[in-house]
Amino acid sequence: IGETLSAVRQTGQEERTLVIFFSDNGGPPATVNGADNTPLRGAKGSLYEGGIRVPFLMTWPGRLAAGATDNRPVSAVDVFATTLGAAGVAMPADRRYDSVDLLPFLTGEKAGAPHERLYWRSGGQSALRDGKWKLVRKAGGQGELYDLDRDKGEATDLAGTHPAIAARLSATLAAWNKELIEPVFPGDTGRNKSRPIE
Repeated sequence: IGETLSAVRQTGQEERTLVIFFSDNGGPPATVNGADNTPLRGAKGSLYEGGIRVPFLMTWPGRLAAGATDNRPVSAVDVFATTLGAAGVAMPADRRYDSVDLLPFLTGEKAGAPHERLYWRSGGQSALRDGKWKLVRKAGGQGELYDLDRDKGEATDLAGTHPAIAARLSATLAAWNKELIEPVFPGDTGRNKSRPIE
């Protein structure tokens, strides 16, 4: 990373280059390589925060303020729209895309949250974040509901306490899932195909 950034500076491209750095998922279980996602629950491969919440860093001297912090949730899929926006290219209009151009939010041109909701699906598990609420569904299981403002470690399942919220998010997640094709990721040759979300 240092060599790449140094080359960008040495060739005078720093103010013309948007750099985005993030991990695609949380660390694997500690027994694998000593990774520790504490205080978050879960690890690589899970849809709990320890498996999906990671640092997302961007730098673009002259365009983005240095040292700023933004706590609004975003997704790796936003790289698509953000890089198109940086290049001055419009998003394709052939279908609906989940990707959002983050630059207007980071420069202050747009306020609010980039996403109304964030969704995940991997194998038979799925999850949805809507504001402070997060619904996690394991393969074949019932939805677990968490209040991330009060419980980012996802220790207390509130589905029984807030059944209306759990039902609403479950229906929203099911509707989103119906819009998707079956997973086609390498290595997922049918053994981990997503089960219908009810």
